[in-house]
Amino acid sequence: MTGKDNNILVSVIVPFYKGEKTIGKTIEGILGQSYENFEIIIINDGSPGNHHLALEPYLNHNKVIYLETTNGGVASARNHGIERSNGSLIAFCDQDDVWLPNKLELQVPKFEDSNIGLVYGWYYNNYHNGNTELVDEIYEGQCFERLLEGNFICCCTVIVRASLLVSIGNFDADRELMGADDRYVWLRISMLSKVALIKEPVAIYNRHENNYSSNEKEMLLADLCCINKLEKNVILPSEKLGLYNKARTNIYAHYVKNFLYNNQYAEAKKYCAESLSITFTQPKAMMLYVALSIFPGALINWIKKFNKH
Repeated sequence: MTGKDNNILVSVIVPFYKGEKTIGKTIEGILGQSYENFEIIIINDGSPGNHHLALEPYLNHNKVIYLETTNGGVASARNHGIERSNGSLIAFCDQDDVWLPNKLELQVPKFEDSNIGLVYGWYYNNYHNGNTELVDEIYEGQCFERLLEGNFICCCTVIVRASLLVSIGNFDADRELMGADDRYVWLRISMLSKVALIKEPVAIYNRHENNYSSNEKEMLLADLCCINKLEKNVILPSEKLGLYNKARTNIYAHYVKNFLYNNQYAEAKKYCAESLSITFTQPKAMMLYVALSIFPGALINWIKKFNKH
């Protein structure tokens, strides 16, 4: 790490809402960074209950700025923190995720390249059953079209230039976008700059039943809202207009698969039909829709189990 790198202040945005059980590990992970020039902005998003005991040990720390706001959702809370930030780089860590010690040290030097506007990295999925999984993405450079195909950037691994966030108006706090508000930001930033990737783990993303992203139906609707907003605000060249519908069919395919896995056959059939309403040239979706229309759920469940063997 050069002296030049250490002169760059990173503002770390940490929204807080009912996170008493996990916020301590999150803050400790940030305070334990090998790169030392950062500030932590904790935004209490109108959290009810006795949260003071969990936050109190950190409120007088010289790196911590504590803010309170009425409940407006995670995007609104992030915006509140961004508006009070002092850094030229903005990083994100939610209240139940944990940074690895060298995250900032690995990522900050990437911004010496003025063409880079966003840096993300590999991370571990940590499941509530104790299993872990390394997520090692490969995409970097010009990533807009790949992000349209599907989101591959985990929020707790991201650092972005503050100037780019300002230029796009920060996060969209529309509640219908909740869960995909970060993808909407990555898409817009990727239109303005290149993306860099750290090819080693920089964070732990804790997956549990209280994650908003575990609500498949809400996430499907949020992802569709993301694409609809982008299409409304970003006019692509005529030869690329089909990318928006491709993005929608990818969303349907992803969540239909999840509905099937969770034995939610009515939801799978409904959204399979919506995908086919965009275009019928989807052989797998067509066959699945026919199967869901003819066979009872119990039979499909048996077929799923049989295929596993």
